[in-house]
Amino acid sequence: MANFFAQLLLHLNTSYMTRGSYPYNGEGICIAISKTASCLPYHHANHVLEHARERCRREPLNFSWMQMQAHLAFEHNIHLDQWQEAEISANQLVPLNIWESLLIKTLLKIFFMDLPTAKMHVNQIIDHCENDKELKNVVEYKVRALRLSAQMEYNIIHTIGETITRLNSALVLSCKNYLDFNSAMIEMSIAAVQLEMNLPNQALKIITKVMPCVLANGCNFDIARSLLLFTKCTVASVAKASRSLKNDTLHKCAIMLDKVIYFLQLDNAISKIRDILHFQAIIYDEINLISERNKCAYEYRILEEQINIC
Repeated sequence: MANFFAQLLLHLNTSYMTRGSYPYNGEGICIAISKTASCLPYHHANHVLEHARERCRREPLNFSWMQMQAHLAFEHNIHLDQWQEAEISANQLVPLNIWESLLIKTLLKIFFMDLPTAKMHVNQIIDHCENDKELKNVVEYKVRALRLSAQMEYNIIHTIGETITRLNSALVLSCKNYLDFNSAMIEMSIAAVQLEMNLPNQALKIITKVMPCVLANGCNFDIARSLLLFTKCTVASVAKASRSLKNDTLHKCAIMLDKVIYFLQLDNAISKIRDILHFQAIIYDEINLISERNKCAYEYRILEEQINIC
């Protein structure tokens, strides 16, 4: 509800206050309802968007909830590894918001390891943001495109130096334009690279600084990814610690992974939950908690069967 009222206040237009009930079905409330839906579990979000559809049926008010509906469908299909359905959802965004569509298509191409097409989409967004008068004021698209470009460099080409350079460029632009949540997610990406460089303590400093922003503004999947990164960095930071300290820290990390699984379950991200259960089982085995390890192994096997059936 705090998120909902914050969005209402953000889009409040006092010039309409003398027109009776009009502001209660205006663009502001439609955007507020749509943004609130993005913070909810997928099935609950659909109910909220159905309410937005009932309130805002006509153009251009319906663009907000239609765009959010397509975006949530894309994320839902990605979490279930349903790639064809995800591509259909991305195409449904084209008439509503071509730039948002290009961003999620880029993400899809990164998953497919289709580097040329992903680069083409990213360059198209960046070029238009620099040349188009309207898009010059929408800096978020360029920031997100730069972040995807860095992700592409790291996941496909594995060039750490270029990845950090692009993430820093995105971070400078994001901070300059007060895009706090985007800045937090970029710094999370930098922390992930630092973890790969075997600098877990440095990564933990960044994560600790930006985690409150992610928890306050992120969706369930963003929160789960951030908590998982925090857990991985914590595990890596005690690799050379004493046995008692290491066991105590690893046990806390294993419990933290239950929270990660909880947030992933809200989005029904089965394949991601399976990976977390595997990681959790390894931690329990490391500290010799056999019953907990076997429980994770059993749940992993159940999910594996569900995925194979799908």
